[in-house]
Amino acid sequence: MGILDIEIVKGFMRMCNDGWLQGWHERNGGNLTYRMKEEEVAQCRPFFDEQPREWVNMGVQADNLKGEYFITTGSGKFLRNVQDDPEHNIGIVEINDAGDSWRIVWGLENGARPTSEFPSHFMNHSVRKAATNGANRVIYHCHATNVIALTYILPLTDRDRELARLVAGRCTNKEIAAALYLSEGTVKQYINQLYAKLDMGGDPRTRRARLAEWYQKNAPRN
Repeated sequence: MGILDIEIVKGFMRMCNDGWLQGWHERNGGNLTYRMKEEEVAQCRPFFDEQPREWVNMGVQADNLKGEYFITTGSGKFLRNVQDDPEHNIGIVEINDAGDSWRIVWGLENGARPTSEFPSHFMNHSVRKAATNGANRVIYHCHATNVIALTYILPLTDRDRELARLVAGRCTNKEIAAALYLSEGTVKQYINQLYAKLDMGGDPRTRRARLAEWYQKNAPRN
């Protein structure tokens, strides 16, 4: 049995791979750190380096993380490579008794270092440990595609609803322009933007009919 057979290490590797398969880590985007439990450290300790590497000051400090151990992804590493070559892409680091420095005790071979965001992860761990009485152990930076997609969903404005009302009332663009004191070209642009917000495709007549139908279903009720 080796360190890669220990459940927490396997779980960390699986989480990295799952994120890659979800499309959350383009190239070397994203990073992951896990604050280990005492029993997990004890399981891994027989596989630690005989001679731990040098201490590296983080430039930040947290009293409640003194002596903790973390599994971390490496700086500039690709999460897609963790499963195939863990020793070079992830590692375990120990925090010193002052709570301001780390040293590698396993993994991150050939000069690799913890993620460049480790100090910010570290301070987040400190806050989350205090806020959850130690229950929270994971800080995960990824680019989740479904969450990113949601940032492109724009709220409807009062102007959007007024446009929809006029379209549902069978007004032409020329009539809408006169009613709203806009140019006909501007009305066309605004209506096309509204179609995009509501994800309405098809030819112009179909989209206009769908917008009218949408308004009838969503019109405010007195």
